[in-house]
Amino acid sequence: MRGYNREDIGYVSCSGLPSNDGSSCNAEELIGSRVAFANAELRFPIIRRYGARTSLLGGLPPIDGLFFYDAGVAWSKGQTVSLSQPTDYDFSKQRALLRSYGFGLRMNLFNIAIIRWDWAKPVSRPNGKGFGTWFFGASY
Repeated sequence: MRGYNREDIGYVSCSGLPSNDGSSCNAEELIGSRVAFANAELRFPIIRRYGARTSLLGGLPPIDGLFFYDAGVAWSKGQTVSLSQPTDYDFSKQRALLRSYGFGLRMNLFNIAIIRWDWAKPVSRPNGKGFGTWFFGASY
């Protein structure tokens, strides 16, 4: 999920205590044998090829902009799932819906691959800062 750092997988730093604002939680919650995910994305053209290839913008690959909202949860057998994080949250026994929003750019690299850049803000981490990520490959 965009907005949750997958590099932190394996490190447990989410206590779930009311004194913990959730900003130190990591991507451990993204691991499970079952998953549900939803994405709403609005894409719009920024640069398109118009007319002859001799024009100034004719040689540039198409670039799209986008706004998105992601929501998802991963859980395993024996864990309960809820839409919001309860006050006595223990991610080893419970899982809550994680959400994020943001914007991005997509560039079609001559129909070979897609270069993506996304900036995402994790909603489920109250003091979590947004960050950008690059990706080179197929786009969904």
